[in-house]
Amino acid sequence: MRVLLIIILASLIGTCSTPPPLLDQILETGELRVVTRSSPTSYSISPDGPTGPEYDLVRAFAEDLGVALLMESVDSVSEIIPLILSGQAHMAAAGLTVTDSRREHLHFGHPYESVDVHLIYKLGTGRPRSIEDILDRSIEIVASSSHVDILEELKLDYPELTWTENADVEFADLLTKVAMGEVELTVADSPDFNIQRHFYPDLRVALDLYVDDQIAWAFPLRNADSLLARADDFLISADRAGMLDRVHDRYYGHTKKYDYVGTRNFIRHYESRLPRYRAMFEQAGEEWGVDWRLLAAIGYQESHWRAGAVSPTGVRGIMMLTQDTADYLGIDDREDPANALPIRSENPIAPGWPLRRITSASITSRTPA
Repeated sequence: MRVLLIIILASLIGTCSTPPPLLDQILETGELRVVTRSSPTSYSISPDGPTGPEYDLVRAFAEDLGVALLMESVDSVSEIIPLILSGQAHMAAAGLTVTDSRREHLHFGHPYESVDVHLIYKLGTGRPRSIEDILDRSIEIVASSSHVDILEELKLDYPELTWTENADVEFADLLTKVAMGEVELTVADSPDFNIQRHFYPDLRVALDLYVDDQIAWAFPLRNADSLLARADDFLISADRAGMLDRVHDRYYGHTKKYDYVGTRNFIRHYESRLPRYRAMFEQAGEEWGVDWRLLAAIGYQESHWRAGAVSPTGVRGIMMLTQDTADYLGIDDREDPANALPIRSENPIAPGWPLRRITSASITSRTPA
């Protein structure tokens, strides 16, 4: 009986032994499991596959480790912490702000970005100029976001401050609701706002609620020190090598060139002009192996989707072709979109034509007359 008890105790002690460090487990299995957010500022699926700033960074980190990357995308911030705590994800790369409440459940690594936190309203609804101005207005924010912590801190000084938390939406969804007049105010980080104002140019910043909020990857509290340290080394090296700047410029560089009038005009043209030619762009893209949206974007840059556009230098049509280019391509009527965008497989032009035409020096980008 005594021998049996010793065997049982030894077995129990063995099952309670400390598991190997998380980094060792990842290297052993050859897989890095990462949870992220489905968001323009984190991760999305494009026609060419996964994309997004967080995806680019964490993919490079997985390559640095020499392991496969397995990403799970969630629709709500509230879903992230449970996946980390349950062990289903080794880390989170989801644009998370470092907050005291999150530190109760997670370790955060080296901050690789900072954002400003804005209070957003719609132009024409009355700009709040102080916290006192929003005490009687409807505010909706994303549940479990860092914005909850910010408003709770403000509530200590302004007990009348109230808001609604929504766990079924992303930040872009709430910005859309404000733009549509369904909600008076919301709170958004600067990258989300800078992207969405290109779709909804009437969105405006009322107040800056926080400046230089730190963004970082998140890890489990236990057994993840080696993984966190390796991630920190990677991000610091990526910063020194200019990788962080390149990723930031890829996804946010265009947001610095905001033009209110140009944005409003584009939205108007998107609704009124593009429908006339969209089927042609789509068919041309399918037949020639080019994303139709790229063709449409070039068409807008060239002519603002005007089939009869003519420039002072004589280039014409929706793609603004020179006469020499039209002759080379066998196009009789430059102002006929069906000619400028060949949509028949039997077209005599050699395969690869669209790409040559896109890069041709014969095409001008001057604004049509």
